[in-house]
Amino acid sequence: MGLINPRILKQALAVSQAASPEQREAARLWAESIRNHSIFGQTESQIEGKFQQSIVQSLLGYESFGQAGKQTYRPKPFNYPQVWRPPKPPLREES
Repeated sequence: MGLINPRILKQALAVSQAASPEQREAARLWAESIRNHSIFGQTESQIEGKFQQSIVQSLLGYESFGQAGKQTYRPKPFNYPQVWRPPKPPLREES
């Protein structure tokens, strides 16, 4: 399965309007970063924020939770690295 469920994509395309100049520019810039390979020198974590801003918000029109108005997606929370701790010993039953 791709990034977007085909059923959802088909529904959206049935009622979609022409892309605005801002949406076309966001798509052009993202495509250019793929064509010139500049995107490949970064990790997924490094480009995640840019992807959310450029593609999810600017191009697709989603708004993140916490912004005024309707919210349509929630960015994933940052997971701080966990410190390894040894397991606790089992509790002994008193006899």
